[in-house]
Amino acid sequence: MENSKTKQLKQKSINELKLKTRGTTQGAFTGAVAGAMFGYFKQKNVYVSALIGLAVGVAFSAVLIGNFSKELIQLNEKDEI
Repeated sequence: MENSKTKQLKQKSINELKLKTRGTTQGAFTGAVAGAMFGYFKQKNVYVSALIGLAVGVAFSAVLIGNFSKELIQLNEKDEI
């Protein structure tokens, strides 16, 4: 049987994974749309622009979510003490 501390750690890990996955997916989608729009309006290859935008969106959101999740973890640890 799992004790309450193990359950809390498991739930904390699941919540953090959901936060990172959702944010990275949104960043990827936003980057792809922005890249496709840039390609369309600048008369460039739309598919390549969308792909580059997707990569930039994922990288940007990963950095932001990484910093945000560190702050969130620190706040949770303060609440538990």
